[in-house]
Amino acid sequence: MKKAFLALLALPALLPLAGCSPSPYEFVEADSSKGSVGYEIFVGSFRDSDGDGIGDFQGIKDSLPYLQDLGIRRIWLSPIMPSQSYHKYDVDDYFAVDSSFGTMEDFASLVDAAHAAGIDVIIDLVLNHTSLSNQWFKDSAAARYAGEGGDGGPADDYVWTDRVPAGEEGVYHFSAAGQSYYLGAFSSSMPELNLDSSRVRSNIEDIVAFWLGEQGIDGFRLDATTYYYEDDVEENVAFLNWFRETCEEVNNDVYIVGEAWGPDQATLARYASSKIHFFNFPTACQASTIGTSSYIAALRSSQSWLSFDRSLATAASLFAAEAGSEGYLAPFISNHDMDRWGDYFNGVVDQEGLEKLAAAMMILSPGTPWMYYGEEIRMSGVRGEDAGSDALRRQGMVWGEGVEKCDTPENRADTNGETVGALTAQKDPQSLYQHYKRAINLRNAHNDLFEFGTYVQVNLAQADMASWMAFEIAYKGKDYLLVHHKDVAEGSLALEGNYRVLDGLSADGASASFEGGMLTAGAYASVLLEEGL
Repeated sequence: MKKAFLALLALPALLPLAGCSPSPYEFVEADSSKGSVGYEIFVGSFRDSDGDGIGDFQGIKDSLPYLQDLGIRRIWLSPIMPSQSYHKYDVDDYFAVDSSFGTMEDFASLVDAAHAAGIDVIIDLVLNHTSLSNQWFKDSAAARYAGEGGDGGPADDYVWTDRVPAGEEGVYHFSAAGQSYYLGAFSSSMPELNLDSSRVRSNIEDIVAFWLGEQGIDGFRLDATTYYYEDDVEENVAFLNWFRETCEEVNNDVYIVGEAWGPDQATLARYASSKIHFFNFPTACQASTIGTSSYIAALRSSQSWLSFDRSLATAASLFAAEAGSEGYLAPFISNHDMDRWGDYFNGVVDQEGLEKLAAAMMILSPGTPWMYYGEEIRMSGVRGEDAGSDALRRQGMVWGEGVEKCDTPENRADTNGETVGALTAQKDPQSLYQHYKRAINLRNAHNDLFEFGTYVQVNLAQADMASWMAFEIAYKGKDYLLVHHKDVAEGSLALEGNYRVLDGLSADGASASFEGGMLTAGAYASVLLEEGL
């Protein structure tokens, strides 16, 4: 039983988006077998269709042409189930949607429209805990008060104790209804489920059948997987295997990605042995600090640049060994729990070029990449000194051109007043948005290679290591080379072997070439080469 613990194909531009009210839109038929880049949407902050200041399903539906133009393959929606909080990570009812986002019919319409656009929909699923208002917890507290427990009934659905274990006072909370203490390590408002309960497991099976089967979604993002069994990796992996198998009984092509903060690459790969995708936290920016192995650190620190290729190749190798494929890696730069990456390069020389290279490096990483809404337009937002709130990391998407931003959660002041709106950036060929789009289109054109190929670090000459990085990618009996160039000007790199340039992009728009054993690439470029005959 759980115990306490401390502490697509490149697509043409589509019709422009209209204002907040629902508007007509068109979709180009998409090849759903191409592309794997995902886009996280914090639903209440993305796009408001009815003027109440809260993002909703219709707003996301109105924005599908924008996402399709960007080349997005799947969207992850933050929790959509009824909840008393703005973030919805404490669920009242697993079989409904929060009325502030719309109705079940509105959600069904969004799913249908997304599928027509070649975009899969996955939703956040919180299984570690519920809300105090959830009927499951009310029934469990009543059964506990009646002296029940140990018989597989409602009292066993949560973690209860008569006495708080020494040193764990902060994670157990008294319930007047149950006249006992319940485990709630995240918050007193988030009582934790006993995932060994047969009733809880049966309820989870019903949840999966409802969303994957009846509602037709394509998968789940699993919240807080390391806390299911208090950082007991093997117990967590066993549960994840059971959950995946449960999902596959409903949809054999289900996509599941898990959150596992903190683990080193080897431990993270062990989680992925469950054949569930996992976000690669070690190479992302950790909360308000920049991890030494992250994409951003590699571009801000010469020492980190020299070791990043080895870190990423090692992660891919570990995932392949544990999960059978690098494809279970889910690279990303930031998410809803981290300071926004629009602030990561403040004060750094040639900020725009570094941002563009960081985006390309992440998009062209092994696995299934994810970006956070507004990342493509350099949105900002930091938690700062307010450790109790992530609201400023989840501000309203800046659309521009007459589309009102959603309200900042908790009535916080907006900090994105100078951010260029997405609809304006979409029209600027030099914008960060357009660089993201070019990187995603490059990936979509060769997606299987990037998702499933074997990445190996390439040792370059000492003189080249300060501004070049290279990976050999083996896929289906052929060798490819992915090269990143970190320099404000065009440069050249001597390579052994016979290659031809397949694709590439650069911050300055220069094309890459390979002649006489020499690769020439533009500023902050990423180039894909194929080994020739």
